[in-house]
Amino acid sequence: MAPRVTSIISSMRTIALTGFAALAATGAVAQGTPRDEREPNPAVVRPAERAAGDAPSASQQRQEQQTTDQLYRELAGQNPNAAPNVPPAGPTGNPAQNTQETERLYRELTGQNPTTTPR
Repeated sequence: MAPRVTSIISSMRTIALTGFAALAATGAVAQGTPRDEREPNPAVVRPAERAAGDAPSASQQRQEQQTTDQLYRELAGQNPNAAPNVPPAGPTGNPAQNTQETERLYRELTGQNPTTTPR
């Protein structure tokens, strides 16, 4: 009886997976975002605005950039034009210094000396 139950479960799993694959192929993922709901592409919009005579002036572009930077600062809490905060580099120096630091941390955390055999 167990082989038959296993066969039924396997068949149900195959049917379910096939159904899910069919839904994904015909769902929103396959259709993409409708054209009128897509974000405009700046690489296309700017030349089209220039061609139509609607492009912002240099002062308007500076004002837009300042507004964008200000919003970024307020929302992210940092300057968008600043160098990224890079975490400090890992342990440097010679391997002996790294080993000493590792042993010190081990002793601090476990109360044992890492170079002696445990009792």
